[in-house]
Amino acid sequence: RNITKTMQLLDTSAVEEFAQSVKQSKRTFILGTGSSMHWMAGMMASIGEMALPGIRSNLIGLPTSLETIASINSEDTLLVMSTSPYAKNSIDAAAFAKEQNAMVYAVTDKRSSPLVEHASRVFFAPTESPHYYPSIVSTVLMIEILLSAAVAASETLDRIKQAEYVQNKSGAYL
Repeated sequence: RNITKTMQLLDTSAVEEFAQSVKQSKRTFILGTGSSMHWMAGMMASIGEMALPGIRSNLIGLPTSLETIASINSEDTLLVMSTSPYAKNSIDAAAFAKEQNAMVYAVTDKRSSPLVEHASRVFFAPTESPHYYPSIVSTVLMIEILLSAAVAASETLDRIKQAEYVQNKSGAYL
């Protein structure tokens, strides 16, 4: 149901706008705070940086979300992810980026999310689940959609081929 609802709520013009914003931005910051959003932001940044120059994330051992985007400006894009319960760090980062005139996009679970007021565009990924923890399936789906659109718009196939070459040459993978 979450995937179906995500696809029903998907605004394809917002996806295209996000892809163009990433393409035109000097830097794209991807932030997530908390047990599930933090690793998803890291995954998105790790995969995205193979094809998209200028991707930044608040990875473990690095500064807080606000410190990570301290130099954000109107030439940059921020994608911030947060679902209920909403991490204050993520909301503060979105508000700060908006004040700095950066393009702010959000992935969140509900229209009542505090991220909505700080984002230019919002991508909804419902997290309803029959067990205690929220489902992350729709959030991962949104990550795949946004990354695919950004890579398709970026014309960076040579960068991807170079990353694959380096991975193969390193001997770290079979």
